[in-house]
Amino acid sequence: MSAKLLDGASYYVTVVAGLAVSLGVIASTLPLLKRITGPGTARNE
Repeated sequence: MSAKLLDGASYYVTVVAGLAVSLGVIASTLPLLKRITGPGTARNE
């Protein structure tokens, strides 16, 4: 059994889709990170 490699077009589509999903996950965590590390949270009064 030989594994069929992706041809040129589907390879690039897969890579771009993976990058888009990765950036989407990172972007979805930014509001939470802002809330955790905001100046109001860091104050020690």
